[in-house]
Amino acid sequence: MATPPKRYGELATEEQVANAKQEAQTGMVSKLEFEQFKQDLMATLQAITKQNNDVADRLSGNTNA
Repeated sequence: MATPPKRYGELATEEQVANAKQEAQTGMVSKLEFEQFKQDLMATLQAITKQNNDVADRLSGNTNA
């Protein structure tokens, strides 16, 4: 059986399809950009953790000079 044709109101216009594609492309981040973001985030978290540990050591009197 063939599928019945859609009603005119259910079809997207070419302009709507083009707009949807444009919105999807501009809203997406490339995988490479995301990987770079993750690496930068991890480096920042490591630096913050080290700083927090250094402060905690100084406050508790543990110094590793």
